Amino acid sequence: MELTAILTGRKAPGKEVGTREDAAFAERYGAADTVGQLKECEYLLRKNEMLFNMESDDELIDCRIYEREALLARYQYLLRRVRAERAAAKAASAG
Repeated sequence: MELTAILTGRKAPGKEVGTREDAAFAERYGAADTVGQLKECEYLLRKNEMLFNMESDDELIDCRIYEREALLARYQYLLRRVRAERAAAKAASAG
């Protein structure tokens, strides 16, 4: 549920809006454009890795692994979008 809230930008029921770090990240990078979303995804991957390294419960370790796989899939998608947007902008400026 938490990962869905992170990826969709919606608040999970009964959860805080986010940490101060999350708010500082959103203020610094924003997430309105594709590049901002890509930076946010990179941030979430780093955060996931940190939390994975702190876990000791087997089930929670599995949870972090699944979160990482979902974040990597999103990262690859956003990377393709950024490349396509840049190629389209380059083609538009050349033609």
